[in-house]
Amino acid sequence: ANLHKFELTDVVVTNGDFASAVLAELSLNRVAFVGCRFTGADLGGATLADVRFTDCQLDDLAMRMVRAERLVVSGGSAERIDLYRAWVNGSRWHDVDLTGADLSGAHLDRARLQGSTLVDIRGASALKGSVIDHEQVVTVGLALIAESGIEIDEDR
Repeated sequence: ANLHKFELTDVVVTNGDFASAVLAELSLNRVAFVGCRFTGADLGGATLADVRFTDCQLDDLAMRMVRAERLVVSGGSAERIDLYRAWVNGSRWHDVDLTGADLSGAHLDRARLQGSTLVDIRGASALKGSVIDHEQVVTVGLALIAESGIEIDEDR
């Protein structure tokens, strides 16, 4: 489906399948998605306000340059999600698999990522000002070291 500039307000979508859909410049206002599939979908340039994704499959979802207020993602999978230059300050990403996520240039200030998997993320410096839990410290630290080009070498 190609739903350019599609708008939804005050809606709950349960078990919807939006895989590979092009939803560029989508506008969502007070919308909840529960158990939905967005694998490979494109939400580039979307505007989201008071949106919740619960136990959704967001793998390979393109959210480039999305602007979101009060975005909550809980449970589910968002492997390789593309948040390039997305504005998601204050968002919540709890217990989400974000393996391989691209955060390059994203704004995640005050975002809370507790319980989420942050392995192999790109653009880790976008996490500046965000909140993680103690179990994520090593993974995020390694991503920041890699991004900074720091080499670890025991040979003197």
